[in-house]
Amino acid sequence: MGPQHKESTDGNIPTSAFALKRPAMDIRAKVLSVVVLSALAPALLVGIASYLTAREILIEKVNNQLTGRAASSAEQVNQWFKERALDTEVFANSFIVSENLRRWEAAKVAPDTMTAADSQEKLQEYLGQVQNRYPLYRELFIVDRRGTLVAKTKPFIEDLEKEIAPELLSSEHDTSLQRFGDELVFHVRREVRDSRDEPVGTLVTVSGLSELWRRLGGELQSDFGEVRIIDASGKPLFDGRTHPPDLTSDQATVGVQRCLRGENGIAEYLDGHGREVLGAYRFLTPHRLGLIVEMQSEDAFAAVLRLRDFNLLISVLAVGLVTAIGYGLVVSLTRPIEALIEGAKAVATGDLSGEIPISSTDEIGYLTKVFNRMTRALKETHTDLQQKSSTDELTGLFNRRFLAKAFVMELSRAERSDKPLSVLMIDIDHFKAFNDRFGHPEGDAVLRNTGAFLAKHLRSTDVAARYGGEEFIVLLPATGKTEAGKKADTLRKAFANATLSNVGDAKVTVSIGVASMPEDGLTEHELVGAADAALYVAKRKGRNRVAIFEVAQPAVG
Repeated sequence: MGPQHKESTDGNIPTSAFALKRPAMDIRAKVLSVVVLSALAPALLVGIASYLTAREILIEKVNNQLTGRAASSAEQVNQWFKERALDTEVFANSFIVSENLRRWEAAKVAPDTMTAADSQEKLQEYLGQVQNRYPLYRELFIVDRRGTLVAKTKPFIEDLEKEIAPELLSSEHDTSLQRFGDELVFHVRREVRDSRDEPVGTLVTVSGLSELWRRLGGELQSDFGEVRIIDASGKPLFDGRTHPPDLTSDQATVGVQRCLRGENGIAEYLDGHGREVLGAYRFLTPHRLGLIVEMQSEDAFAAVLRLRDFNLLISVLAVGLVTAIGYGLVVSLTRPIEALIEGAKAVATGDLSGEIPISSTDEIGYLTKVFNRMTRALKETHTDLQQKSSTDELTGLFNRRFLAKAFVMELSRAERSDKPLSVLMIDIDHFKAFNDRFGHPEGDAVLRNTGAFLAKHLRSTDVAARYGGEEFIVLLPATGKTEAGKKADTLRKAFANATLSNVGDAKVTVSIGVASMPEDGLTEHELVGAADAALYVAKRKGRNRVAIFEVAQPAVG
């Protein structure tokens, strides 16, 4: 879909710049005179250099992966706590809660025993419904302004029922982790206000962390590194290790001690079993939890050790064979060197299409493999940069930069062919509310699905691009306003019937503004402004509709 890209050779170094005089091959005689004495040194130097370089690169890679894994796991933990706080906010803002707490307060003042009992029964029923629908909430209870318990669910720790409520209500924070016996729970406290915004009580939710561990199970059990979570005293809450050590030795490790001091970082140290490990540690300050990801050093550096052994083997073989095959080796070395020279010249002139045939398994052969790999990497990087420069990473559609180029090309083509060009501006309805309710990951999923939907439902000659946020622009070449309006309405209906959200049965609809060249403008600025103005009309009239720009209405911008 959309115009094709062609590579440009502008700025390449002229081929003539590399038309140097070919060197003489008298180096053979020089190399043969010292080949026996110098065979071992170069092999060892190459091996050591490649080993050190590979080890440095691998250490950086492993550090980045461990740090990224720790950050990802920490983000999921924080997200779980945020969800509990948001749920509690929703429960506390329920009309049933605020109205019946208001009636309870009024009945206590009157007093009115029947009204108080009825309000209490309805609050009790509401909390029961919430707990049935969200079993992860181990306990919910409501107290009035005086701290009197009004309604509660069945407590999950019967012996501590009298202890939990006072502890939670006396906490200095609206959210906190607290340990009751052997159970670690997360509580959220939210004030309940009536229709006049007057405080009438407090709603508290108590969540066990077992549901969090189940959610994180897949993430924490992956092959790369062993993850564990500890509380502020160092006691393990979750341990993904197959054979965890005893608690005393585990708490003495560098990773645990630094984590308990509130530090974030990565280090190499001995774990609770006395093994060398690379550990990434992170302290989650709001919840006073420590997260540690560890990987044994020998596993992390296995590839480097294999490379070291391989280089040592090559060096030993080279010393044993060099005397017997010295002359043939020198001759054979000159051929791949020439090939490398030609290959380097080709790369310097911008030709990344060819690869050098690998004719040996020695250092030059290894160098040739590396050269070929470098050439492929350069070619892939070049292709990837071209793709990224014109493509929106989230939706897979063209980005705004490419849209500007496409506008220039399509406007010029429309003028030359004397054919119309139509512009659709598409906006996802109530997208901010969707993000606020379900979270940005689900919003991103809607944007990705919208990009795939447009790519599937448009012609190969049409150009679809993400304009910004939840707005998209579609260029319809050789399409008049009437036909574009029909196409827009077809898209709108298809959007309404498609499943673009991963959240239950939540439906996604769009509003679309339509403008056409030449009647609505002759430039990108004019056409986008006209389509935006039409989109504004569609949204003002209730959304999930198509509006076609009329000359009488002012264009946006």
